Amino acid sequence: MESTGTANFSENYPSEHDEFLAWLSAPENLVEAQWSQNHILPNGVIEPEIMTIVGMPEQSGLLQNSLFSDKSGALLVNMLKAIGCDSQKTYSASISLGRSFDGRIDPQYHDALKKRVLHHIGLVRPKRIIIFGDTPSGLFFNENLLTARKNKQFVNHSSSKIEAIATFHPRILIERPEFKAEAWRDLQLLTRIQA
Repeated sequence: MESTGTANFSENYPSEHDEFLAWLSAPENLVEAQWSQNHILPNGVIEPEIMTIVGMPEQSGLLQNSLFSDKSGALLVNMLKAIGCDSQKTYSASISLGRSFDGRIDPQYHDALKKRVLHHIGLVRPKRIIIFGDTPSGLFFNENLLTARKNKQFVNHSSSKIEAIATFHPRILIERPEFKAEAWRDLQLLTRIQA
């Protein structure tokens, strides 16, 4: 079936964070309402040291109204602690608020979702960003995860650039613990950004 894409979805986003969250709470505003009825809203503090961005919520996280499963969430806390960041002082968001059946976002929706998440970043005003996974890496950096991981990155928003890294999703590190050393190197790159 041919899709009409995102033509029916407004990009007139609210300019205040609380109003934007309320806007995100209305399914009629969401591209992803086409493939999911369960939506996880972003959460955290404004102007955080770090904002984390994933492609979409984990399946088991949906049951707990969380972007992450219990195990992934615990690992994320430890990853942040390892670079001296209190997880209670961060902000977590996803590109798609809902999970698709196959865990992928159709490329036809990438531009609309990127515009929305860039607006979101502008309202949150993080100092640094961690991008988890392949889809967000492609969306922000036009590179797959393995390529994007090689260098410090920047998320361009309006006239500003926010320093960022791309790394493995905590779920992948649980499934493939041999990648943890590589993820640690990625996080060290993030700590060097501040120096």
